Amino acid sequence: MTDTLDLGRIVIKWLGHATFWIKCDHLSIYIDPYDLEGAREPADLVLITHGHYDHFDKKSIDLLKKPGMLVVMPDVIAHKIPDSKGVSQVDKFEVLGIKVQVMPAYNVNKPYHPRGAGVGYILTIGNKKIYHAGDTDLIPEMKDLEFQGLEVALLPIGGTYTMDAAEASEVASIIKPKIVVPMHYGKVVKADPWKFKSMVGDDAEVRVLER
Repeated sequence: MTDTLDLGRIVIKWLGHATFWIKCDHLSIYIDPYDLEGAREPADLVLITHGHYDHFDKKSIDLLKKPGMLVVMPDVIAHKIPDSKGVSQVDKFEVLGIKVQVMPAYNVNKPYHPRGAGVGYILTIGNKKIYHAGDTDLIPEMKDLEFQGLEVALLPIGGTYTMDAAEASEVASIIKPKIVVPMHYGKVVKADPWKFKSMVGDDAEVRVLER
């Protein structure tokens, strides 16, 4: 087991919870940097899914800062970071040669993540599409992802605040990515990624990354 998913030009590293570092050529991209310590490669792009402390951690963002770094975050919290780019749930744009599609992310049977407060992201880097679902349950909008040709889906499995392993396995069968990486467990909530892997079965390749 490793902490890294190697896609050739693109390397995805899990840094715990819902935090990922994506390295592509000269670009350094972080999604939901949280509880980072020590020396880290500075970021060209930081993507924040929503305003909860374990996803929007200003101390970790400051640790990654370098001139020209862009922070993308939901427009409802964009005022908290000067010069950040606020986005809505239906935005599409390109930055640093990366196509970004913003996706809804919300709870359907829990109060923690109301619709409109958070987002997920689909990053198209070269010919690879990477989906970070954010803090979400299985939502109707996910059915449109089946035909996106996702290379990688980063899905929460922790339950309580997001979908659990069973629901995430259902998402995998709906959106049909080549590879699924479980996230949102270990630091704040507990879950068994190997149980999730067994639930997904042959619907996708599950890569359990270690922190």
